[in-house]
Amino acid sequence: MTFTSHVHWFLLLLLAFGAIGFSFWVYRSTIPPVSRGKKIILASLRSITLVLLVLLIAEPMLRLSRTFHRQPVLALIADNSLSMTLTDGSGNREQQLRAIFSDAAWDNISSDCVVKRFSIAPRFGRAVPESLVLKGASTDLSSPLASLLEKESESLRAVILLSDGNYNIGANPLSLAERFPVPVFTVGIGDSTEQKDVVVSKLTGNSIAYVGSSVPIDAVLKISGSTGASVSVLLLDDGRPIARHTVAVSSSPEAADYPVHFVYEPKTDGIRKLTARALPLPGEVTEKNNSRSFTMKVLKSKMRIVAIAGAPGPDAAAVMQTLQGDKNCEPALFYQTANGQLRAERTAASLAAAVAAADCIVLVGFPSQQTTAENMQAVLAAIRSKDLPLLFISGRTIDLQKLKLLEPVLPFTVTGTRIDEQLVTAAIPADRQSAMLINQGESASAWEKLPPIYASLGVFKAKPEATVLATMKMQGVTLTMPLIVTRTVGAQKSFAVLGYGIERWKLLAAAGTETASFFTSWFTAAARWLSTREEDKRLRVEPEQEIFSQGEPAAFYAQAYNETNDPLDNASLRMEAVEQTSQQKYETVLSGIGSGRYEGAFTNLAEGEYGYTAAASVNGRSFGSVHGRFSVGEQSCEFTDTKMNSTLMRQIASLSGGQFAGAPDYRRIIDHVKQRALLKPEELPVVSEIDMWSLPLLFAVILACAGCEWFLRKRSGMV
Repeated sequence: MTFTSHVHWFLLLLLAFGAIGFSFWVYRSTIPPVSRGKKIILASLRSITLVLLVLLIAEPMLRLSRTFHRQPVLALIADNSLSMTLTDGSGNREQQLRAIFSDAAWDNISSDCVVKRFSIAPRFGRAVPESLVLKGASTDLSSPLASLLEKESESLRAVILLSDGNYNIGANPLSLAERFPVPVFTVGIGDSTEQKDVVVSKLTGNSIAYVGSSVPIDAVLKISGSTGASVSVLLLDDGRPIARHTVAVSSSPEAADYPVHFVYEPKTDGIRKLTARALPLPGEVTEKNNSRSFTMKVLKSKMRIVAIAGAPGPDAAAVMQTLQGDKNCEPALFYQTANGQLRAERTAASLAAAVAAADCIVLVGFPSQQTTAENMQAVLAAIRSKDLPLLFISGRTIDLQKLKLLEPVLPFTVTGTRIDEQLVTAAIPADRQSAMLINQGESASAWEKLPPIYASLGVFKAKPEATVLATMKMQGVTLTMPLIVTRTVGAQKSFAVLGYGIERWKLLAAAGTETASFFTSWFTAAARWLSTREEDKRLRVEPEQEIFSQGEPAAFYAQAYNETNDPLDNASLRMEAVEQTSQQKYETVLSGIGSGRYEGAFTNLAEGEYGYTAAASVNGRSFGSVHGRFSVGEQSCEFTDTKMNSTLMRQIASLSGGQFAGAPDYRRIIDHVKQRALLKPEELPVVSEIDMWSLPLLFAVILACAGCEWFLRKRSGMV
């Protein structure tokens, strides 16, 4: 403990003694006279007051020093994902993990440290060996290490990672290991050699098909550890085998991919679940990855699409060429002449007849200044009377005032006046890059390779309930103004491209570039999405996906509308899911997220086929229910790679300054940690400085002494 001041201690003492002497000199004689004892009390009170005032002027500071012993932390992280339930050449991974994770040797590694145990799935957190559950649907090794660093940044001294090294989500852990401040010791659990296994690693097909049409279904088998065998692959339609192929396996035991092609011809409409299932080989490490499924929406007939162009032009030509190239489309084009009349091309039907039979309307640069009020009302009435979906593409000669008449059925509003067009490209927000209407078999980065189109800045604004799939990007700067917008309200859908010159995208596709099929697949997907008619329901409830991995929450999204198709925010939504074989029931509640939207999820569902029922009510009164189906646990990314990734585990240890060991030799890690003396407690000097002159207690004493002195003087008649 030390005492410091801005005034030299000798001068401080001199002033203090001077204050005391002055106080007693003042009270040597009083008027009226008082007793000697009272004089001493009064002089003492004044002395204390003056001395404390001298201290305040000197601004004294009291410095306290002490030593704090910080206990080091050893973090033991268990990979509790589904891949740790496999049994391979090394034995049962789960048994090995539990034995290592619960070993008391970790707790006895040092009497000075604290051992904290964690698990990584479904989220990183503290874990107890007795209650460790291996149900993680995915493995992220990078995020747990980053989270650990945030929680234990000051005390963490070493990390022990127990895993098979097969991460399938998140960042590459090697980039974090390079800059990790403490060593990460890795214990590899599992066999690092190729396991005998057949994996259906990929299954692709059209999401929408039509009754009687032939649809290609492509599967990829990854086969390892088997030489000279043959594998039979079945294609199942809702569990019923409809096709079979046999794959001849090469003589090499190394993993290899084998493509399998099927042709599917749906006989009935509806939602179909298509599954590619490889018959198991004897001695496979697991059969949980032998099948993969996806769902296909089968429609009754072709899409009838009516396109209306403000004038003949390249954008209208690009739209018609694309639609005519789709065998599932029946497009008709009406283009506006100089006198405002709509002339039919490639169809003998009138506009009224074509619209009456249409599944979707496409407006290209329409309306323009030449558009008559009669045609405007005819188009708007047709859209509103049948809730026809609308695809809008802007144009150079678009009439913004007339366009405002269509705002009730558009996903945007007109908020400005026309200004000079700028060349812009599409910028896809991060949360929309996997959206169906953006990513059609291509990476969302394919949008960056497309040439710019023309758009007016600040003219359009997306409606609150609309979804912005792309914003404008000009000269490398991403703007907030929408470029591609969608909207679904009740039974009415709309899709808008708020720029023109999309023939540039079509020309790029025709140029034989790596994105040659991009425009066609993207535009036809938008047309199909619009043309797929949903039932006119006030309540819509859909799963995030038709098939969920085992251990993954089954997430659902819902929309609720009132009688006038306005979003309903005060609905109560309850869901029940029933496993079709065991009839086990599960319940959940969907929570509102605004604009008539709701979300929720079922957790810890067993593997199987489920039917669900969602019921909604407002103020206790029921107003709708929805039924559907989904699957759980048929496939999991956890079983795509079945061998232990020893290379990754060794690299994590090496880059971070740790050491790698196999499960049988994990105690070498304990000995190594002891030898390196990583877990010694840290002595930290702690210095506390107290500004005595700012202490409230000091002021309180001064006031108390001065007050008492005044009170005694008053009672003695001195005031």
